[in-house]
Amino acid sequence: IITCPSDISTTVGFGETGKVITYDLPIAVDNCGIESLELISGFESGAFFPLGSTMVTYQATDLSGNTTECSFMVEITESGDNENPTISDCPVEVIVETDPENCGAIVNWIEPTASDNSGSVTLTSNFEPGTIFPVGITTVVYTARDAAGNQSTCSFNVIVNDSEIPVITTNGDQNLDAE
Repeated sequence: IITCPSDISTTVGFGETGKVITYDLPIAVDNCGIESLELISGFESGAFFPLGSTMVTYQATDLSGNTTECSFMVEITESGDNENPTISDCPVEVIVETDPENCGAIVNWIEPTASDNSGSVTLTSNFEPGTIFPVGITTVVYTARDAAGNQSTCSFNVIVNDSEIPVITTNGDQNLDAE
C-alpha cells in the first residue's frame, strides 16, 4: 500500500517562472516489507517546479517484486499583474516663442520612455513632438499602459509666448477730396 501526499497548489509573483516545492515522501507499507520507493515521474521534493501542473508519481516495490503507484499534482500559478508601468524622463515645462510671422510655434522635445514588470507596455500621448502649438499654455499628457490594464501618466506644459511686436503698415500718402 502506498499513500501519496495531497495535491499541492501555490501561487508565485507575477513574472516568476516557478517555485521550489518541498513535500513529504509517500508512505509505503507491505506485509513482507518494502524494497524500494522511487520517483518515476515529476520532480523530487526540494526541486524547482515550473508554472502549470506537474504530476508527481512514485512507485513502491515490495520484497516479492510486487509494485504499486500513487500520484499527486503540483499546481503553480502566477499571480495577476497589479504593478503600474513606470514613465522615465518626462519633460519639464517647455517654453518657446512664436515662430516668425505665426501665431503659434512648432515645438519639439525628447519623448519619455516607459517600462513595466511584464515587459510589455504601450506609451501614448495627446500631442507629439513637432506639433504646432497655439499661443498660451497647452498640457501634454503621456499615458503608459500594460497588457493587464495598469497605467500611469506624466504631464508637462508647453507655453508659447507671443513676443513679436506688431507692425504698422500704410498705403502711402493719400489725397482725399472734401465735398
